Amino acid sequence: MGLPDKILKTLEAYGDSLLDDDENKTNTSVPSTDFKRLKGASSKAKKALKAPPPLTELQRMKLELGLDDGDDAAPVEAKKPRSPERKVPVIVFNDPTKRKVRKVPRFGSQDEDSESPQPVELNFRKAKFDVIKFGIKGLEKPKQVEAKIALAVQLGAKPPKNKYVNYKQLIQERKQQKDIAKEQKEVVCTKFLHVLIEMVLHLSSAQ
Repeated sequence: MGLPDKILKTLEAYGDSLLDDDENKTNTSVPSTDFKRLKGASSKAKKALKAPPPLTELQRMKLELGLDDGDDAAPVEAKKPRSPERKVPVIVFNDPTKRKVRKVPRFGSQDEDSESPQPVELNFRKAKFDVIKFGIKGLEKPKQVEAKIALAVQLGAKPPKNKYVNYKQLIQERKQQKDIAKEQKEVVCTKFLHVLIEMVLHLSSAQ
């Protein structure tokens, strides 16, 4: 309760005797000491109402800068810092059936660096058969066919079936082959013996 309200209540308690001069009404005179006290209190209250409250340093600076928004303005509440948002984990699904096709660089393209040496992978098995093919070309015609058949069998092909031959003819052919082999063997042995005899005679004559 402010000081002016107290003064008004005290005036109501004394009544209108101070303001009314009618003779018919009861004259309730107020003592001089109480009247002086009330008068001093009322003057102080008026001064308090008229005099503005002392300005703080912040308010004075606002008035000088023209930033005064009024005394009744409510203080602005400090904004609470927002809580950091939680990052939701992202899961990426890669379909294993859909594989990325790597682009194979073409020979002679502009993107390739011609100066950089490219590693060459040698397939020794293929190189071996290429050499055999080249060697087959230098053989005679019947031997060339046999060599091609042998190479095909070596690579995994089925060997050709033998021709049908009569049993008696087959036995005779084998006997002939054996006889020829024996004759060749005897010729080789005789040649070897002749060479040995010549060497022995040469050594004996040298001594």
